[in-house]
Amino acid sequence: MAGLPSFPKAILPRSRPISAISSAHEADAQQSPVVLASIAAGKPDPAYRQALGERLYVSACASCHYSVPENGVTAARPDLGINSATREADPSNLIHVILDGVAVKEGSGGVVMPAYREALSDSQIAAIAEYLRASRTGLPAWENLDQRVADLRAHVGTH
Repeated sequence: MAGLPSFPKAILPRSRPISAISSAHEADAQQSPVVLASIAAGKPDPAYRQALGERLYVSACASCHYSVPENGVTAARPDLGINSATREADPSNLIHVILDGVAVKEGSGGVVMPAYREALSDSQIAAIAEYLRASRTGLPAWENLDQRVADLRAHVGTH
């Protein structure tokens, strides 16, 4: 178009086929067959972070809910493996906390947890709860989690 300045084309790195991985990367390649399968297929292999609950936990929860081995467990960043909400027979408490968070006035020493009611769907919250129950407790799975989340979501502010 006349009158517009011309800009140089972007220089993009050239991609290399898997067969061109250098020997310096062979150790990494041997340790990451899932990554190589993903590259070969041109999309993530389903084995990569298989569970939706694990992916969501890592992205939404793990930055606060972890234990640091050298410091042990802290009240400000509770590991959910020792939290009673993951060990109860009824998942309602855990679901309520994920939906509605923990306000400063409710938290321990001003600890706050954001509400995920508007950010996560019923199935996503159910997936996190399912992941926590399976990975942290060794207890039997909760049944009908999607429906339980939907029921509790319908009753705002009742916890």
